Amino acid sequence: MSVKKIKNPARKLMIIMGDPHRKPIRKMIMELIYLALKNKSFPSHYFSRYLYRKEKTNLDDYEKNKILYSLSDKFNDPDYAYILRNKLIFYHFFSHFGFKLPELLLVNNMSYLSMKGKMMVIRNTEDFTRVLLQLFDSHAGLDSIFIKKASGSFGGSNIYKINKAEISNRNLMQELFRSVIKSGYLFQKTIEQHPVISAINPNCINSLRIDTFIDKDGNIDVISAFIRLGLGDSIVDNISSGGCQVGIDVEKATLNKYGYTNISVGYGKVLTSHPDTNVKFENYHLPFFRESLDLVKKAAELIFPVRLIGWDIAITPQGPVLIEGNRKHDMTSTDMALNGCRKSQEFQKILKEAKEIAKIK
Repeated sequence: MSVKKIKNPARKLMIIMGDPHRKPIRKMIMELIYLALKNKSFPSHYFSRYLYRKEKTNLDDYEKNKILYSLSDKFNDPDYAYILRNKLIFYHFFSHFGFKLPELLLVNNMSYLSMKGKMMVIRNTEDFTRVLLQLFDSHAGLDSIFIKKASGSFGGSNIYKINKAEISNRNLMQELFRSVIKSGYLFQKTIEQHPVISAINPNCINSLRIDTFIDKDGNIDVISAFIRLGLGDSIVDNISSGGCQVGIDVEKATLNKYGYTNISVGYGKVLTSHPDTNVKFENYHLPFFRESLDLVKKAAELIFPVRLIGWDIAITPQGPVLIEGNRKHDMTSTDMALNGCRKSQEFQKILKEAKEIAKIK
């Protein structure tokens, strides 16, 4: 699904003004002035965090973008962050330590492919189609393949999902072949999603994003958690690709009341249920959530010099699967998930140490 971002400020303003749940204009102006004076800068987060809506009364709990964007570089050692930057390295690193990850079927580097240790060269669309057919034929019960770029992608870009029937679509194969030979991709078996998660949205894998932080004493904190849900026929759940996020009550393992889209791609939608399945978010219980928390804590411990990480987890009928870790992720989503991260003790610990680091430098 192609998502067109709204770049025109006037268009965004029209969306905000047309929201039936927005605050009166006078109140919005007063709140903007208050936050501008407090933060000594224009509070752009007032709009991206939906603070203009009537239910948002805790303005002081939200952090400004400049602070959130700066945190990753303060806590993450670049010499270790390469483990997270490249998805192939990530796969080999964590699989060697016994973590459950999506099954890897095939990898490529430009026109060179490797399947079960056997190297092949694809020179044209016909070669590529033949390899994909071989892949399906050699794996009984393989319904579809998830194809994603090994590095240099974010927000759900450079991702494809194909089934065996689609291999006969020559235009699709040409498009995919042209993309694949330009770079390196991972070809994975599509994850079987837990039916409780599929009940919310069956059209894609809806992953959990769980943020962890390792403090200077080595304690591992879970900062926040939310689920990312695809909307419509999208094969990805990323908010930047038109999906929505719903915060998770970490103690109860249940969803919060509201789901939020990115105002630049979601047209300012605030949801209380999934628009395609009508499943209500509030108090919806998630399976294997405690196991997911244990999984990300174990993963975080393995790469201690990278201390602030956003982990992506899929829930299968057998339990959680580690998809990837993000060492430079968008913590504005964390702010949304916590309904204001400043009220979080774990986040306050991060802020305190970040200020100490800034003084030392």
